[in-house]
Amino acid sequence: AVAATRMRLEEGRLPPDLNTLVPRYLPAVPADLFTDGAALKARVKDGGLLIYSVGPNGVDDDGPVPPGVDPPSSNDDVGLRLPIE
Repeated sequence: AVAATRMRLEEGRLPPDLNTLVPRYLPAVPADLFTDGAALKARVKDGGLLIYSVGPNGVDDDGPVPPGVDPPSSNDDVGLRLPIE
């Protein structure tokens, strides 16, 4: 999230994915600690850039559920959303 914010400050935009941050803002995309070395996930969704881990269930549930939404019990992705604007 810090690297994506640095890119926004320097280039006026958020990255479309985490690979865009390598090598200028990150040496490599960080690993998701809930997987066997797979990279953290990121996607533009819900008016922002979601950066997330697949969580304890190890399944990509399409990112964390926005606050105020009753999530299905199987969605345990963990992360944050950087607003586009």
